[in-house]
Amino acid sequence: MDELLLKQTMEKLNIKERYENEYSPEDTTDLLIQSQHALKNASIDFKKIPKKSVYKKSYFLRLFNDNQKPFLDFSKGFYPNNTGIGKIISNDKLLTEQFLSYAGVKTPITKFFKPSEYAKAVKYVSSQEGKCVLKPKDLRQSLGAFRDVDVTNLESTWKKNLKIQKQYNVKKPLIIIQNQVEGLELRVTVIEGKADTATLRAPGYIVGDGNSTIEYLINEKNEKRKKNNFHYKNPYKFNEALEIGLKSRNLTLDSILADDEYLILYPKVGIATGRDNIEISEFINPNIFKQAEDAVTAIPNVHTAGVDVMISNLDATEGTVLEVNQNPAFQVNYFNMYGSKQDPLATLFSNLKLEDKILNEEVALDDFSKDELNAIIERYKFLYRKQSVLSDSIKQMISQKGTSL
Repeated sequence: MDELLLKQTMEKLNIKERYENEYSPEDTTDLLIQSQHALKNASIDFKKIPKKSVYKKSYFLRLFNDNQKPFLDFSKGFYPNNTGIGKIISNDKLLTEQFLSYAGVKTPITKFFKPSEYAKAVKYVSSQEGKCVLKPKDLRQSLGAFRDVDVTNLESTWKKNLKIQKQYNVKKPLIIIQNQVEGLELRVTVIEGKADTATLRAPGYIVGDGNSTIEYLINEKNEKRKKNNFHYKNPYKFNEALEIGLKSRNLTLDSILADDEYLILYPKVGIATGRDNIEISEFINPNIFKQAEDAVTAIPNVHTAGVDVMISNLDATEGTVLEVNQNPAFQVNYFNMYGSKQDPLATLFSNLKLEDKILNEEVALDDFSKDELNAIIERYKFLYRKQSVLSDSIKQMISQKGTSL
C-alpha cells in the first residue's frame, strides 16, 4: 500500500469525522474471558471447569444445551470443526495454496526454495516484473516476512529470513517467494462457512497538520492507541525500521508533514509495527466475502477461519487470498478502532449449539426459530459446496499424481 491509496481509503471511510471506538479498561483481550461474555450474549449456559495441570492453574468452559446437557468443552484457540488434516493444511502455505488452486480461488504465484537454492532464487526474482514478498513456510504473524524484495535486497532479506527461522527452531526451513500483490489487506472472518465481517488491516501511519513534527505525531497517535485494549500493546516504535522508512523518504523525526499529508511509517507491515484495525464490512463488495467463503470451503476440516484477502481498493469486486488462518485471532474483531463492534464468538457458539440440537436431539420443525432455520439452510449449502469442491480437488490430485508417474 502507498500513501495515496491509504489517503483515498481513509477519505472514503470518512475517518476524520468518526469517533474512535472506546473500550472499558476492564475489557480484556483474553479470548477465554471474551468467550464467557459471548456465551451470555448467546444465552448459552456454561461452567468453568479446572484443568488438571501441575504447572499452572487453568480452565475450560463446558457448554450446556437447553436441556442442561453438556454439548461442548471449549478451550482457548479450540474450534471444534477445525480438526486433523484441516489444521495441517492451513498451517502449511504450500498445501494451502494447492487446495485453493484446486478450488479456483485466486492466490499469489508462489515458489519455494531450500536454503541451498539462493542462486535459483536470484534467477527467479530477476525474471519477475514487479516486487516480491519473501517469507518462511512455517511461521505466522508476519515473522520473517519481507515485502518489496528484488535483486538489490534479496540477499539481505534471505539471510534475515533464515536467521529468524533458526531463532524459532524451524527444523526444515523453506523460503517462499511470491509475486507481491498491492492494495488493501483485509481480514475476513468466516464462521462455520459464513463470512461474518471484514476488517481493514491498515499499516502504521500518521497524518500531518502542517505544524507538528513526525516525532510529535507518532507520540500523539500512541496516546490514542492506549485507549484500545488490543492496539496499545503494539505502539508505534522508534526503532531501526522507522529510521530506514524515514531515510528512504529523506525525512527525520524533526520533519514536518504538510497538512493532510499521509506517511506510512514502516517498510514492513505487521502486528509489531502497529496496524490499525478498522471494521469495514458495509464498504466491501459481496464477491469478496464469497471469495473468503470459497477459501474456507476449499480446505478440508476447516469451517471457521480468518481469511487474509488483498484488494486493489474499496470498490474492488475481486481480491487475492493470501492465507487461511484456522485460528482466526478474534481480538481483531473485539477491539477494532472504528466501525461496528463484533461478537464472533457468540455467533460461533450459537452455530455449534444448533448443530448439536440437530445431530443429537429429537426436534420438530416448530422447535426452530426463523434465524435458526436460516442458519440451517446456510450450513447445508456450505457443507454441500465443501463436499463438491473437495471431491473435485481429490480428482485433480489423483490426476496430477498419475501424470507424474
